[in-house]
Amino acid sequence: MPRLGVTKKKSPRASQLSQLKKELQRVTEQLESSKRELAEGRERETATSEILGVIASSPTDIQPVLDVVVESAEKLCAANDAVLLRLEGDSLRRSAHCGPMPTLRGPREQTKYQPRNRSRPCHHRT
Repeated sequence: MPRLGVTKKKSPRASQLSQLKKELQRVTEQLESSKRELAEGRERETATSEILGVIASSPTDIQPVLDVVVESAEKLCAANDAVLLRLEGDSLRRSAHCGPMPTLRGPREQTKYQPRNRSRPCHHRT
């Protein structure tokens, strides 16, 4: 019959092995996180490079720049569609579109802009 209040101790070697396993798991998770961050950084750098290339090749024409900005945003956000709207006076004008979703209005139609009070700021994907 086992005695009450008596616990079996782990051997020092088993304790070390358990600690090593935990540390290995922590380091592996940290490595995977770093790999993801590096890949995301490379994606942003590639997108920035593409945008700067278009700016350099067409310094007087803004449309190709807006198009590549929308394409880059779609890729970076892993979205199915992206639309860029510009505020002109009190109207929003669709300036660029990328993706399979049809837009509700014609290619360059304008929509009346009505600002909303935001209780919190917009955040980008992390």
